Amino acid sequence: MFDYGARPVNRTAGIVTNQGGCAMDGALTDEQIRENLVTKWKYLNAEIVTLDKKSPKRKALGKELAELQKKISSIRPKRKCKDIKDHILDVLREELSEFDFKRIIHKASERADNHTKERTK
Repeated sequence: MFDYGARPVNRTAGIVTNQGGCAMDGALTDEQIRENLVTKWKYLNAEIVTLDKKSPKRKALGKELAELQKKISSIRPKRKCKDIKDHILDVLREELSEFDFKRIIHKASERADNHTKERTK
């Protein structure tokens, strides 16, 4: 089985790598390691559903998935953005020009109107 934690297979690996794609100091950042582990978790998760529920291989993969999840969470738990809607407009207003802010609000309003129209059909 391929060791996903050993090689950069993620989008951010290029930031800390040389032109050849190998890490200059041989180390990956925590985010890169986490992204690699998530990739492996997704691969194994897709594989486990193809196996018979009573197969020993499925049980072993289940244990490996649980261990991967623990490693992933120990690096950085899944981000839960509760109540982000309450703050996103304030941040956008602070960060964007008035023109860009109004443009985005207009687009969002159009989407909301279209969504409402689709639900009422």
